[in-house]
Amino acid sequence: MEYNNQLALSPTSVTVLTVPQELICPHCQTRLKEQSVPPPRKPKNKRLWVDAVQVLELTQALTLAQKAVEWNERPLLNRPGRRRGAPRVYSDATVLLTFLIAKLWHLSYEEMLGWLLNWPRLAHSLGYPLDPKTCRLRLISLGSYSKRLANLSLKVYFAFFVLLVGQLVKAGIISGYDLIMDSTIVRAWSESDSYCAISYKYRDVNKRFGIKVHTLLDRISGLPVMVGLSPANANDGPFALPLLQAAVHFFKFRVGIVRGDAAYDSKALWRYVVGHLKAIWAVDYNLRRAGKKKLAEREAMKHWRYFMRPRSTIERFFRWVKCYYQLKYFKVQGHSAIMRHVLATYSATLFVGWVAACYKRPDLMRSPSRVLAYFDA
Repeated sequence: MEYNNQLALSPTSVTVLTVPQELICPHCQTRLKEQSVPPPRKPKNKRLWVDAVQVLELTQALTLAQKAVEWNERPLLNRPGRRRGAPRVYSDATVLLTFLIAKLWHLSYEEMLGWLLNWPRLAHSLGYPLDPKTCRLRLISLGSYSKRLANLSLKVYFAFFVLLVGQLVKAGIISGYDLIMDSTIVRAWSESDSYCAISYKYRDVNKRFGIKVHTLLDRISGLPVMVGLSPANANDGPFALPLLQAAVHFFKFRVGIVRGDAAYDSKALWRYVVGHLKAIWAVDYNLRRAGKKKLAEREAMKHWRYFMRPRSTIERFFRWVKCYYQLKYFKVQGHSAIMRHVLATYSATLFVGWVAACYKRPDLMRSPSRVLAYFDA
């Protein structure tokens, strides 16, 4: 017996065992028939075990990061030759990718620099240069790393997120046909943060001081396509139309259906979805607007179950992005710093989905613990 390329057994010689049927009882005959079927093959390993270097090579992240930096330097105000001081050794694309890899594996600044020191191949894949005198990689220091991250523009993070979603759209992983809109509240790290606010969702029962992350999700793939940020006391309705318009503008989606809860029930959004996009309007309607004694009809309940039940995909997305990607754990203040954390976290979800799709494992697109090597949630 030997294995071929299809990992199936091919017999080299056939042996036939002939036994008189009179000497075998009926029960043993059935057992022989069952044993003639070959046993099932050993199940494949459920984990992909992809390391950081393979993630960078599969997604070509360094090229995308360089394009994101070029997008930020397009305006005429950033003229070359105006910067003073010594030339930069490490590019902005390298610093950005270092931060994203650290966010993907939940590494601190010290732990990430330790990875670079003990893993030269990873440092080379991130774009760190060689010293011509010693022929060794020049790694960034802890102080320079934190300063470069603070000086890195928010537009670079957003441009990288848009480019990453665009690559997933080209690969056919994100279709943009079925979109869901919703938001989640994340508690603030510091009570002195002037950007955050208190959300009185249930009066004095569930008061939360923090920010609200507005998300536009592709339901088929379960991956985000656009994101926004606001204080926790802001209404969801005004943020839906800009997010949807930005997604259609950047990625040229052919939207077929838009889902949302009753907070997105507005005339402006309805006109854009139905009139401009020619899509199905699947936004929940609050019956309290017609009066407290308004009763739901049976046809309305059927309509609600058909259109609103798939909207639970975004609730599950918020659950695992907080649990496995640490969206709710950040130690920064201000709109720009929190938005960098949110964009880096959402980019990490796109990385995992892209790697799982490259290995033809769509069932693992939302499971970083089974895709990434050395991952600790």
